[in-house]
Amino acid sequence: VDTGHGRTGIPAGDTESLVATARAVAASRHLKLEGLLTHGGDTYQASDPAIVIQRFNRSRQQMQTAADALRREYPDLLVSVGDTPGCCVAENFAGIDEIRPGNFVFFDVMQQQRGVCSSEDIAIALVCPVVAIHERRNEVVLYGGAVHLSRESLGERDGTQIFGRIVLPGAHGWSAPIPGAAVVRLSQEHGIVRLPAEQLRGIEEGDLLGVLPVHSCLTAECMKGYRCLDGSAADHLAGCPDTPLPATTPTAS
Repeated sequence: VDTGHGRTGIPAGDTESLVATARAVAASRHLKLEGLLTHGGDTYQASDPAIVIQRFNRSRQQMQTAADALRREYPDLLVSVGDTPGCCVAENFAGIDEIRPGNFVFFDVMQQQRGVCSSEDIAIALVCPVVAIHERRNEVVLYGGAVHLSRESLGERDGTQIFGRIVLPGAHGWSAPIPGAAVVRLSQEHGIVRLPAEQLRGIEEGDLLGVLPVHSCLTAECMKGYRCLDGSAADHLAGCPDTPLPATTPTAS
């Protein structure tokens, strides 16, 4: 069901098409009608939590109306919604049977900028080695580019597009984001990081910097695995075995 995101699905107000589709599914030998599903992705474009809640509630109400129209024939119909901003800040889930906020597992800079979480809630960082330092430009080059972070970016207030915020890896995680530090350009394998002059003086080639990704889902998928905080490795499907990932390549932590 399309509740406003405009990506795919039957428009929520098109009851005739919803009923026809439900009847076709129910009549199929190969399908089983479980319910209605939507992803209210327009919450990702909201500028603050109040707008997120407004859009989530609109989507929830549209799903309730659609489900009510179908439950005359299918009383056990379930309603499933899913978008991290809405599911994380909303409090009213009336009429909803299932939520699917996948990004809430890690959060990211996009969610932080929308007011959905704080920087302390972001639970993933891409750890990359410094391969070059350019003091005159207040920049360093990381081995960690578009193939590790994707090309998704966010606009800063000064108009700069950033591809991640910079943190310092530590023994038990990482620091708070360094004020004024960000990945500002990407090539396939490398990222250009803008650093304040005082921070740049303490950086050497070979040092590791952490990047909080704009969109953690994309970074996690690009990297295929994680280094846990105890040093063990984990892939997308398994737990944390005792095989550490090599420290010389970018890894999603």
